[in-house]
Amino acid sequence: MSTILSNRKNPKEEKRVIYAFATKKDAETFQGIINPEISIISIPVTHLLFQLFSVESIDSMIFQEVPGNKESQAEISRAKLQNIIQQQLRALKSKPRKNNNIPPNLA
Repeated sequence: MSTILSNRKNPKEEKRVIYAFATKKDAETFQGIINPEISIISIPVTHLLFQLFSVESIDSMIFQEVPGNKESQAEISRAKLQNIIQQQLRALKSKPRKNNNIPPNLA
């Protein structure tokens, strides 16, 4: 579910988030009512993270960590995910590459 959240102290400060739920039932009952116009689909977490990384209009993703518990949530900001990816890329670049000596007579 994608929605726009406003800061309680500063209502003009908004961010667009995607909610990711642990179960279909959690997604159905998230807003306290069942809305037949909302389609619920299962998407792998890796696909959601890729969307967060690649879609600039999304500011963060909120994952429900424990099924049935609306209070147990983890938020990953787009900036934090980009930072983590950059760190991993730098670490890969700084690793010495293995010298793959291919024998000259390899057919």
